[in-house]
Amino acid sequence: MRRLALVLLLAACQMQAPGGGPAGVSGIADEAIEVTTLEAALPTDAAVASPAVTPPTAGAAPPTEGAGVTPAVAPPTAGTALPTDGTGVTPAVAPPTEEAAPPVEEALPPPISPEQAKCERGGGTWAKVGALGRICVKPTGQGGKSCRVKSDCKGECLAQSGTCAPIAPLMGCNEVMDNQGRRMTQCLE
Repeated sequence: MRRLALVLLLAACQMQAPGGGPAGVSGIADEAIEVTTLEAALPTDAAVASPAVTPPTAGAAPPTEGAGVTPAVAPPTAGTALPTDGTGVTPAVAPPTEEAAPPVEEALPPPISPEQAKCERGGGTWAKVGALGRICVKPTGQGGKSCRVKSDCKGECLAQSGTCAPIAPLMGCNEVMDNQGRRMTQCLE
């Protein structure tokens, strides 16, 4: 039953719109949208003059909408832009000023403790353990080697796999073999 549902679902994904081609344009935009660059939209020598704006007098009623009142400055229409070339007209929005960004300080690595330096000199890795602790973890060089007792390995002999541990010490609880071949649980925090 699941296979049939999967086949029907995949078949529905492969169906095409009527007409055999890709789905048509949605009802929102029935025709192609024209795209122009900003440089092409800027007027080259035409200046937009703005009529003088007169402040309202005290006690005058505000104009009502549709009462034949035209705005003091007409909003720009498509294809026109506000001049920015010293024609006396100030653009509605001031262009952003280029200020030097404050210099970004490079993040300094945290200082290395003497224990971490000693660990790394000895070929170990300074690893995070628990919420706040750190410990030096060193590779044993015998990871995966077959073992039956702890003395067969430089580190621990893992009881479940019968192989030497790849690192020492092993944190958490692990089933290990002791020197007599007995299986025991060792927990280190």
